[in-house]
Amino acid sequence: MKYSAQMPESMRFIGHKDAVLSIAISVEGEHVLTGSLDRSARLWSASSGQEVRTFGAPRRFGWQFVTSVDMNHDLRTVLTATRTGIVQLWEFDTARPTVRIEHPSRRLFGKHCMQWRFPAVFAPDGRYILTGSLDQTARIWDAQTGEEMQRIDTSPHGVTAVAFCDDARKVLIGTLSGGVSMWNAGNREEITRYQEPDGPPFIAVTSIEMSPDSRLVLAGGAWPFAQIWDANTAVTLQQYRIDEMTIIESARFSTNSKLVAIGYSQSQVGLWDVATATEIVRFDCRCGRRHLVGGPMPVAFSLCGSYLVVGSARNAALRFDLDGIIK
Repeated sequence: MKYSAQMPESMRFIGHKDAVLSIAISVEGEHVLTGSLDRSARLWSASSGQEVRTFGAPRRFGWQFVTSVDMNHDLRTVLTATRTGIVQLWEFDTARPTVRIEHPSRRLFGKHCMQWRFPAVFAPDGRYILTGSLDQTARIWDAQTGEEMQRIDTSPHGVTAVAFCDDARKVLIGTLSGGVSMWNAGNREEITRYQEPDGPPFIAVTSIEMSPDSRLVLAGGAWPFAQIWDANTAVTLQQYRIDEMTIIESARFSTNSKLVAIGYSQSQVGLWDVATATEIVRFDCRCGRRHLVGGPMPVAFSLCGSYLVVGSARNAALRFDLDGIIK
């Protein structure tokens, strides 16, 4: 069934002063965390849309845009990462800053750097943090102490997207030159290469993820399609090709691994069937504006699968309910 291309949102999370760059949803689905170009991260009630608390403020972050956010599995800690390579952990209940990690090559992430994001995520058990860097490394850090535990050398390619696999012993890495690969976090060896890093200099991977059932790897980037590979064999299974010339800003699996949400650089999000590679619905994220607006389009599914949250260049995050779409 093809749904309306103008399907409206069911709720807006309003309070940021600039574009929303990153989104995370808590395990129980009751909270939404957003990071913004306004140099703050905000926690919201997923049911009411009201702001719960703010982590950081412009005077603390300076011009360090919050490009990555995450929450650990037990909701005790919030992670924010800035464009300049600083990871800050906060107490979930009080917004008090705790552990601070300063990437040793943070000078690479200057104001005019081509990389929009500094990627950082928690491991599934919350014990570790994975970051990617233009210094051609992915690094694993202890979430309790901020100590660097492991360094994966991806030379000569800068890292623009990272993700833990299900058991945290393997990681997925996307590079500035378009490479997609899986690595062993223990011995720092490449396990599988899904896509060779042989594109032009700015064909950066913007999003990477393993499906919840651990069978598939999904990546999107500065090309007009997202792509899925078999996680074990590296065989290309599907391409979700966009008609328009656009950039894939983000791509995420639904919790049942049957759908993919793809954020386009034209302020729209498509929901695609994994098996048939057909777009079944497109969400309008222009916030009532007549013309499409470019910019980051982060997306995140709730773990219960009942809703999708999308970041907007119009200073808000949008919730779309999926009743009747996900079965």
